[in-house]
Amino acid sequence: MIEFRTLGTPDLRDDSDRHAILSVLAQPKRVGLLAYLVMAEGGRAVSRDKLQAVFWPKASSDRARNSLNQAVFVLRRAMGDHLLVTNGEGSIGVNADRLGCDAWRFEEHIAAGEKPEALALYGGHFLEGLYVSGAPAFERWLEAERKRHRDLALAAASELTAEAESAGKPSEALEWARQAARLAPYDEDVHRRLLRCLLQLGNRAGAIRAYEAFAARLEHDLGFEPCTETQALFELAHEEPTAASRAIPIGANGLPPTTRLPTTRARGGRLQAVAFVGTAIVFLAVGGLVGQAFERSIAARAGSNLQVDRNRVPALDSKRVLVAGFENLTGDPELDPFGLVAADWITQELGRSGLVRVVPFFTVLREIPHLELEEGDARAIAEALAERTGAGILVTGSYVQEGEGLALQAQIVDVATGELLAGIDGLSASAEAPTEILGELRDRIAGALAGALDPRLASTANVASRPPSIEAYRLYAEGLDLFFRQTPSEYRQSAERFRRAAALDSTFTSPLLWAIFSYRNAWDRAGADSLVRTLDEFREQLAPWDRAMLDYHKAALRRDRQGAYEAMRRVVELSPGSEWAYMLAYRLLQINRPREAVQLLTSLDPEQGWMRSWPRRWSRLAQARHMLGEHELELRDVQRGLLQHPGSEVLVERELIALAALGRVEEVFRRLKESRTNVDSASDVRVSAVWRASTAISELKAHGHSAAADVIARRMLPYLLERAPELEATEEGQVSLGIFLYVAGELETSRRIFERLAAEYWGSEPISEAAFGKWIEGVAADPASYRPAVNALGALGAIAARLGDRQEARRISRRLGALASTGWRIKWRASIAAYLGERERAIELVRETMEKYSLPWVHSEAAFEPLWDYPPFQELLRAKG
Repeated sequence: MIEFRTLGTPDLRDDSDRHAILSVLAQPKRVGLLAYLVMAEGGRAVSRDKLQAVFWPKASSDRARNSLNQAVFVLRRAMGDHLLVTNGEGSIGVNADRLGCDAWRFEEHIAAGEKPEALALYGGHFLEGLYVSGAPAFERWLEAERKRHRDLALAAASELTAEAESAGKPSEALEWARQAARLAPYDEDVHRRLLRCLLQLGNRAGAIRAYEAFAARLEHDLGFEPCTETQALFELAHEEPTAASRAIPIGANGLPPTTRLPTTRARGGRLQAVAFVGTAIVFLAVGGLVGQAFERSIAARAGSNLQVDRNRVPALDSKRVLVAGFENLTGDPELDPFGLVAADWITQELGRSGLVRVVPFFTVLREIPHLELEEGDARAIAEALAERTGAGILVTGSYVQEGEGLALQAQIVDVATGELLAGIDGLSASAEAPTEILGELRDRIAGALAGALDPRLASTANVASRPPSIEAYRLYAEGLDLFFRQTPSEYRQSAERFRRAAALDSTFTSPLLWAIFSYRNAWDRAGADSLVRTLDEFREQLAPWDRAMLDYHKAALRRDRQGAYEAMRRVVELSPGSEWAYMLAYRLLQINRPREAVQLLTSLDPEQGWMRSWPRRWSRLAQARHMLGEHELELRDVQRGLLQHPGSEVLVERELIALAALGRVEEVFRRLKESRTNVDSASDVRVSAVWRASTAISELKAHGHSAAADVIARRMLPYLLERAPELEATEEGQVSLGIFLYVAGELETSRRIFERLAAEYWGSEPISEAAFGKWIEGVAADPASYRPAVNALGALGAIAARLGDRQEARRISRRLGALASTGWRIKWRASIAAYLGERERAIELVRETMEKYSLPWVHSEAAFEPLWDYPPFQELLRAKG
């Protein structure tokens, strides 16, 4: 199945391995041609003559025909012969059974009245950024499609806003109003509704900033100013709130109960009392920056049954520092990002020194939406943030216009007593390059903190890097926002933003370190390797924290688990109190030290920083409990995580594992029935349901509940066999069904599935030596075929061993030995050895697997079932710390 993403930056992937189809994406005309075939003519086939006229209007008839034939040839070669359907020389269409497209699903949801589902798919304008030169007819069609999809999305967002308002759900209404405003940057009706939502929630600062941004855009782009009705809302936002309520009643027409017109054009005069929160909201709202992902996750959970004390305030730590966003008092909104660059960069530099505990700036941004404060001055709001995050020391500051430049000042405050510990002033910066002064500001702040926290802070020059430019920081923040959306396409987009940020400022290395994470999460090892080599060339110029993170990436890429752990430990030592402790806990699990991982994970507040939107904090904690045999605690932690992250796939699976370990068979079956209802839905959900059933059976058996495992297998088998044709339509589906049958003891049926899958790769049954050798040579050209092929071959070897065919089992083991060293290959060789009774050899292979590859379920891996009661195997799995 090919997945074509058209809403936003175009993306084309093969679902079987999630690799981008670069031969198409690299050529805009090929992308445009595919999109035209997918969307034009109502999905019907398009005549070749029309395609030639649209895409090659100036070429001769012969040349246009040859160009079209070449483009079709490339599309077929890249995506499979059956995706494009041709009618002789007459027309070309798309086989909808072999292609998935987000624009199709978007329109289906709109037609069905499923507006939230439709907007969840709207990742940007149709084929955003695509331009095909020399094809004016295509460009006209493309603009029409962009407008049509944008209008559909805008109508849906506006309707959802109105529905939420009518239902008395102001927070939900605000979410949809913001989405509508992004879709219609010049529509006053839409932006008045956004202002109304902000005012109804009492967010006057947000309303002021939203108005000012809208007014500036109208004036700059169109030469207009907002109408009097819009200005009336702006004027209302400046009025002092009543003691009774922060919320402002707004009439049904979007105006105050009595229309009040501003006496002067609304330009300046915004409340200084909310300047800090206003600055942060700008950061959250401009161009999809980092806070939006956090804001979305908060909004998504607003209606959940999360039983967490939102008003919990941690004890103040006299050695913990919060650097608040510096307040922009210049009156120029273009300088707003400077205050955030200053706060974030100084926070990172203090943390990298390893001498002070700082509140990560992500945490600051995450806490802003949770503050329930009357409007006050920026200092009061910053102090409330410090109390919320347990920081005993607060650093605040501001900047004003001074001649042609900026003047900066800062204060360091003891939060518990309100005492001013130090004041910093006399700093001047250029308005064109204001970040150049931040190095001196950092040194002054560190020196002032030295007496209270650590004398060594007085000199941090040996660990400091140069602050980034504002534009580089803006791209960096966009990259972070995309990264925390946690999808493969956003990971790739975040890498692109990070690289652009680093290209704008060669001394700004943080984006490249994050880009390596992006590439690794998108399974792009080549991209990650390339950046590691680039950074390694000037390693000695990096700050200590950056060097430690680079060492971590290097070790992770070469699968050096111990090295990755040691490097991440240095990262955490250099940034104490940060959420990087999560990554250290993950590495502790990989080297079999779950007790230490539990200590670290329980020290991380799930309601602070990016842990708020990170269900894997709970899943890693549950995994550590599982490794320790603490299954009641494991289940408790998973269920607490599900309260915070309802429906999280990773936590649902972990709950199933915990229940299986406890032998609670009826609850296991109930969870599987919930998965089973999804077997008829999307292919990836079907495959997930099958893997889940296999996992439950293996866990039950591994923990001594074999009879219960047999019951589960018998109950699930009819449902899955009934859906076998749909599952076998994809390689992943075939592997998942084959493994389930293997785990359930249906060896003959499992073998038939894996033999068919193997025949797809080697073209013969049984596999000939010649065919196998030819396939090995072709793996480099098609690495996507490697994993399912190895799983098919390995499963056939294990089945042969279980059925007593020792000769065939040994033959397959030898073939596996000829392949590149991977976790799957070694696992299956260990399994074959175990079923042949060669347990010592099997243990050697299991040890190799655990040292190099991530196999978190080794203890319950069905392939190792003959080893479960073998003392050396049990000793190998015994927790080391």
